[in-house]
Amino acid sequence: MKLLLTLCMVIIMPCQATESFKFPWKDIQNVIINMIEGLRLCYNWLDTLLDAVMDHKSLLAQQAQRLAIAEITGNRTEFAEATFESLYGNPEEERVKAERKGNLAEEKTLLEAIWESVQFEYFLTYYRKQERPKSRVK
Repeated sequence: MKLLLTLCMVIIMPCQATESFKFPWKDIQNVIINMIEGLRLCYNWLDTLLDAVMDHKSLLAQQAQRLAIAEITGNRTEFAEATFESLYGNPEEERVKAERKGNLAEEKTLLEAIWESVQFEYFLTYYRKQERPKSRVK
């Protein structure tokens, strides 16, 4: 907050000191445009990195794909089933997964839960982008 007030004072003071001072709005506009372009570039890099790192054949990706397809088709029953499965998981698959690990009592940590939700949101966005053009063609 103090930084913002100081910045405002620096901007306002020269304007009051001289009548001939003109504020460089074009320079500020260029700085803001460059910041936005930099953020877009970072987003594109992050998207490319996640696309390369994420496993698109995982159970989480399949759940997100099913939910994205159900959203696009508009079938309420299919959407409800896909939403339920994405929120609570498929009990049969969870049991098989737990048996493979060998330790049924182990729970997820907070970081694992956060990472799983980030992955799911990424996959959901990814498959929504893929499914929207298909629905327009039909």
